[in-house]
Amino acid sequence: MNSSLSLSRVSEQQLYSVCKSMQTRVVELIPQLLDEGFIEELLVVNDDLNNIFIRYERCAAALLCVWDYVYIWLISYLLYCYCVLGLTD
Repeated sequence: MNSSLSLSRVSEQQLYSVCKSMQTRVVELIPQLLDEGFIEELLVVNDDLNNIFIRYERCAAALLCVWDYVYIWLISYLLYCYCVLGLTD
């Protein structure tokens, strides 16, 4: 790969940012075009990107909820071990 940033090192946030920038460019290009076939293709690309963003944001929100639950459970468990079982270092 010739780029300075290999695909394996691209983070989710970097990919999300690049796709958002690409979508902005697609939206800017659509009104400037005359070829209806190309306009139609770009509209499909824009819809696909919107759907991807919606799914990503839902997934990110759900993942945060899961981590919040795990964190609360872990804190509760540690408090239980400390208070009830008398486990300390």
